Amino acid sequence: MTTVFYRDKSTPLPEENSTVAHYTITSFIDETRSSILFLGFDQTINQKVSQSIDHIKYQDEVSIDYHNEYHNIPVLSNQVVLKFIKVTELSEKATESEINISRFLSSFHHPHIINIFEDFSYQPYRVLSMEFAPFGSLKDLYDPTRTFGLNEDTVLTITFQILEALEFMHRNNIWHRDIKLENILVFDNNAKFPYVKISDFGLAVNVQNNHPNDRVGSLGYVAPEVVKGNQCMFCFGYIFIIFFLDISNI
Repeated sequence: MTTVFYRDKSTPLPEENSTVAHYTITSFIDETRSSILFLGFDQTINQKVSQSIDHIKYQDEVSIDYHNEYHNIPVLSNQVVLKFIKVTELSEKATESEINISRFLSSFHHPHIINIFEDFSYQPYRVLSMEFAPFGSLKDLYDPTRTFGLNEDTVLTITFQILEALEFMHRNNIWHRDIKLENILVFDNNAKFPYVKISDFGLAVNVQNNHPNDRVGSLGYVAPEVVKGNQCMFCFGYIFIIFFLDISNI
């Protein structure tokens, strides 16, 4: 059993097949320094549906209309990801910021930003219930055995989707600050029309009230501007290089 420390206490995580709020924990997904991810089911919903996802229509106008495709992705409508955020005395403020930003962005239902269904306390954790991406992240889509990167149309489609989401976030004064393969979730891995969403707002900041110049991000993805201590909104170039040129060791 995985155990994390909160103040002076060690607290076990929920077991598989146990119940947290109205969710059933089914399996462990991953663990980071600040959170643990589980796959789960919402007990209040019990049906399998074919969910039609519209890339274009949402509560704000989309500036780039790259295609008019609809993706019919069979999903379990009650399948969710539960993110257990490790709360400490030092991280309480950051945790509250992540939750507030996640709530704010989810209220717009942007097609390329992950939706958060709810958040609740499970002492000593805060838990986010969010969409389940059936095809993992861009890290799972990346294949180092290819002789060259993904085809141009696939790369451009993914790029447009990510940049649409980033532009929307920046227009609403939110900087993500940790764009990397693991934080781009794949909802359709069709090579012709892939469908991705930005996730994980643990390092995101609302610049309307705060103008950060701290050096944050993930090693290997941080832009040179950030390393130099300058402000940088679009730290996206490295992901584009990986998929277009298949360079993963620069």
